[in-house]
Amino acid sequence: WRNIDQMKIWGKQNQAAQVQAVTLDGVLPSSTRGLPCYCILRGRIDAGNNAVMELS
Repeated sequence: WRNIDQMKIWGKQNQAAQVQAVTLDGVLPSSTRGLPCYCILRGRIDAGNNAVMELS
C-alpha cells in the first residue's frame, strides 16, 4: 500500500477488530486511479492494544 490517507480501527481488546483504510492512489484493482479507494481489513486487537490486521 502507498499513500494511506485515513485508517480507523475499532473494537475491544482480545476480540475481533474492524479496520477501514482509505488510499489515495488507487492501488486496489476495483478502484479508479486518483480517486479514493476504500478497503476493509479484518483483524483483532491483542492484549497490548495493538491492531493485528489482514486484508479481507
